[in-house]
Amino acid sequence: MNTLAKTRSIMSKFDIRANKRYGQNFLIDDNVLENIVNASNVTEEDLVIEIGPGLGNLTEYLLDRAKYVLLVEIDPKMIEVLNHRFNDRKNFTLINNDILQVNIDEMVEKIKEEKGLEFRKVKVVANLPYYITTPIIFKLLEDENIISDITVMVQKEVAERMVAAPKSKEFGILTLMVKYFSDAKIEIIVPNSSFIPEPGVTSAVIYLEKNRKYDVKNEKRTAKSSKFTAPEAHVLVVDDNRMNLRVIEGLLEDYKIKVTTAISGQEALDKIVSSSFDFVFMDHMMPGMDGVETLQRIRHMVGTYYQKVPIVALTANAVAGTREMLMKEGFTDFLEKPVERSVLERVL
Repeated sequence: MNTLAKTRSIMSKFDIRANKRYGQNFLIDDNVLENIVNASNVTEEDLVIEIGPGLGNLTEYLLDRAKYVLLVEIDPKMIEVLNHRFNDRKNFTLINNDILQVNIDEMVEKIKEEKGLEFRKVKVVANLPYYITTPIIFKLLEDENIISDITVMVQKEVAERMVAAPKSKEFGILTLMVKYFSDAKIEIIVPNSSFIPEPGVTSAVIYLEKNRKYDVKNEKRTAKSSKFTAPEAHVLVVDDNRMNLRVIEGLLEDYKIKVTTAISGQEALDKIVSSSFDFVFMDHMMPGMDGVETLQRIRHMVGTYYQKVPIVALTANAVAGTREMLMKEGFTDFLEKPVERSVLERVL
């Protein structure tokens, strides 16, 4: 029985309907399923983490190939299906949880300890729910140290953003995140006819090999770049996006500048009260207390230091007149995100 027939049988038996709340579209193309597993290079010595296994179509291939599989499924209905479908298999652990709430490093260590197993590599192989792709990718790249590589199905446009060239319209924070932590390659383009129900978009399988070799602060300068350093300088960077903080912090450290970061306007105020900074980079748009309100509160603090400390706005929406608008609000200057080294150096 092929995967399409199995899927229809399971959906009928358990009265399953794809749940839009969880972004469910069931992959039923055997060729695509096999190609995903091949692209992941899973071996019988590896542990594989599958996020959102759904009915278990990809899971079946992974259980045949991997030493052990950790399944993380948020939909309680699918937990029932998976336990029934693989009740004769011994090489998996199934947990009912939101992947964003799971500490993968701890789960893998628990499996090693309880099962007495060791693994060559820990890999992620999954057909990700498209509505939450970016937060999952960020988590897997930034938070989980034990993962060696990631092979996931995503919306084609998202995959193209991950591998986008600088200055292209697709280039953005997701591109920077992927480049910072991994080498990325689109492996397969998947038509919507490979799913039931058919999504309204084309999909792609992308392979991310986490290498940890790329580091913004060690990026080579061009021949025209200045070589100035400012080891005595102390800079505060304020942004509600941790990846933006990481990128700017890395760039500033290349100039030997001491960097402190804050994730919100209130945290920035707390740190400015307790420390003296020579320079502040402030995200213009933040939830809660935005950059403008934070700036105004700083300027209204008692003392000439707070009136004079340079505060440069960070904005992703620079258009004609942006500099004038921001300076009218009280900022010293502005930087457009993603931050380019040459522009940063001019501002410094």
